[in-house]
Amino acid sequence: MSPRPLKIFVTSFGSAGDINPFIPIAAALRDRGHEVTFVANAFFEKSVRAAGVPFVASGSAEEHTALLHHPRLLGKDGLRVLLETAAEAMRRVYALLARGYEPGRTVVLASSWSFGARVAQEKLGIPTATAHVPPVSAMSMTPFLTSQNA
Repeated sequence: MSPRPLKIFVTSFGSAGDINPFIPIAAALRDRGHEVTFVANAFFEKSVRAAGVPFVASGSAEEHTALLHHPRLLGKDGLRVLLETAAEAMRRVYALLARGYEPGRTVVLASSWSFGARVAQEKLGIPTATAHVPPVSAMSMTPFLTSQNA
């Protein structure tokens, strides 16, 4: 008797650079027989579905577009703008994971900016792996130290 497939939620937050690396991972997990659902902003639905992965939206494409064109996103308030948007997405992702959670069967693969997954892990005990994809998620003192020694 083969083991029951896992119910895997893959969730990411951010731009295409934050989302796209998770799509082939989700497809590979699906190809291995797991029940995979990708949770992200609706802006990315077409790309995820093109890979044959089921998709659930955690926000509207219009919200994502508004964030990309926010006048303060690339300025000194950019992190604040991003975190405010991430906070709303966090509530939505948490609710989606809570509804779909089957103890003993459900696991989550989340980007470092998918805060709702971490809340679900802590509150509900959902096993969660975090993948740090964008370089900004793996900050280093090396550039700082190198520039100080120049």
